[in-house]
Amino acid sequence: MGLIAWALALGLLAAVLRHLWTRRPLISAAAWNWHQSGRRFRSRTASGAFVFYHDSCGRPQHRNPAPASAASSASSASSASSASSASSASASAQPRRPTLLLIHGFPTSSYDWRFLWRDLANTHRLLALDMLGFGYSDKPPPSSPLYSIASTQANIHQELLEVCGVSSCHILAHDYGDTVAQELLARSERGALPFRIESVCFLNGGMLPHLHRPRPIQTILAHPLLGPWVAAATPYLLFRRSYLAVFGENKPNERDVRDDYALMAFNGGLTAMAGLISYMAERKANAERWVRALAAPLPIMALIGPADPGTALDPARSGSSLALVRLYIIHAFIYIHAS
Repeated sequence: MGLIAWALALGLLAAVLRHLWTRRPLISAAAWNWHQSGRRFRSRTASGAFVFYHDSCGRPQHRNPAPASAASSASSASSASSASSASSASASAQPRRPTLLLIHGFPTSSYDWRFLWRDLANTHRLLALDMLGFGYSDKPPPSSPLYSIASTQANIHQELLEVCGVSSCHILAHDYGDTVAQELLARSERGALPFRIESVCFLNGGMLPHLHRPRPIQTILAHPLLGPWVAAATPYLLFRRSYLAVFGENKPNERDVRDDYALMAFNGGLTAMAGLISYMAERKANAERWVRALAAPLPIMALIGPADPGTALDPARSGSSLALVRLYIIHAFIYIHAS
């Protein structure tokens, strides 16, 4: 009986551990409502892939049934109505405003901007998409060449502005999105953009590739053999631990972390992370051109939270970094500390 009891106990423990390891958060009603109030277009430059986006002056393009995770009740969905749908109704009645292109980071999506959406929409027309491999956009296999920033992710932003009939815009970019913005700046400098960039604001990110410090999980994901396996098997608890480590004192609440993971995993998205992480090597390969783009003769600023362990731009920790950024003519450099 002793051996049987031990076997049963070990089996139960294994089942519990397996449940904790493989359990995945479900998409919340609020996150699904972001999907319902958005639109999508088929990209010509990304082999016909569908790209999801939000336009603060547009109306929802489609209404799909909510997944079981987000459809607990009709009332919960309506109470979680997104800020963008609220701003869209009033936007059409107001005078034409400047366009602000919002470019999200890794490994999240346009849903990142929901907390700023209503306030920014008071003064600007907002456009934000989910890049390929993120959020509600298509997620090709990790070996796909469509995860290139220079040849795909920047292209779909150009297409978005074309779809929306925009001839000029301001840019607010974060993290991975900083690199996309740098590629757009580089194209602008050589006259290869069909629209005009009025200004750029960078949030924490690897604008200076030689100073970027990848997280351990990013290094593992970039490994050609381990990366796809680790990406596909990444459990919520491991994601949560790594994700919260990049924040300062003001960490996101549990619901927001669960939503970010659920959107990352949506439609087979975990495996896409192993393909998307190629941006770190692409940054190094294009470093000279992308860093040189920071000298573009237009208003550029960087807002940096130094508590982010991935940034090396805190002068207290790397004294030469601020000088480097000034060398490349970022006209305003502001450190944001938690308050």
